Amino acid sequence: VEPLLACFEHADPDVRATAAFLFTALRDTGGTVEEPLIGLLDDPDELVRQSAAYALGAHDSRRAVPKLIALATRPVQLPSREADPEAWAEAYPYDACAAVDALGQLGDPRAVQPLIFLVESQGADGPMYDEAVRALGLLGDFRAAQVVRHAFESARFDGVFADALVAMFGRGALEELLELAERGDAATRRAVCEDLVRLASPVAAETVAALLVDPDHDVRAAAREALGQTVDAQTLEEIVTGLEDPSPEVRAWTTNLLPLSCAWSD
Repeated sequence: VEPLLACFEHADPDVRATAAFLFTALRDTGGTVEEPLIGLLDDPDELVRQSAAYALGAHDSRRAVPKLIALATRPVQLPSREADPEAWAEAYPYDACAAVDALGQLGDPRAVQPLIFLVESQGADGPMYDEAVRALGLLGDFRAAQVVRHAFESARFDGVFADALVAMFGRGALEELLELAERGDAATRRAVCEDLVRLASPVAAETVAALLVDPDHDVRAAAREALGQTVDAQTLEEIVTGLEDPSPEVRAWTTNLLPLSCAWSD
């Protein structure tokens, strides 16, 4: 840990950012890294601030919440819609988005009102709208229930915020997800497979099982992977049928999934 902490003082911002980001995976540090990471939220380089925010979210750092809120809600000046993509990429608030993500991971109720403010002030076209909605879903605070449901309804047929809806409402989101699974859009059906299985509902599992014979091979593969995460003997039989699927992609997916499925079923 000490050599990495020393890198926080390096003159090269790329070194500082890399060292900070490594702590998204290095969790068992005895609390020695929390204050140095919080200090990096004030770094002059955006990539360093972004990396530190992600690391603090991974470290369950409640002491970082006030500074993460300040970073998430900092004023953002974006170019006009007519600007070229490079100008947008240059101005995009990657550090603020990382702070929003960290606040969702930390689950601290102090973040609820600031995140609601972000959603309502930026609108659906705002740079941090999607991240803020998903963070509110993870927080699961019912002060944000209406905001999350409104975001889902506004983009219902894309299934964009299905994960946030499930995080917020659990099985209370079942009806909406079942509707998405039965829609004609293959990308939407594929996207909701994992969310449905996470509800641990027999009806949801049956719906995902029905997608094992979906016309779209990506949907069939997604359904098998989702079911494999909660596999039982009956589900394992369903997954094995993928070995005879007409799509080589689904057959390959099934071949890779079966060893994991057998381990999960032990």
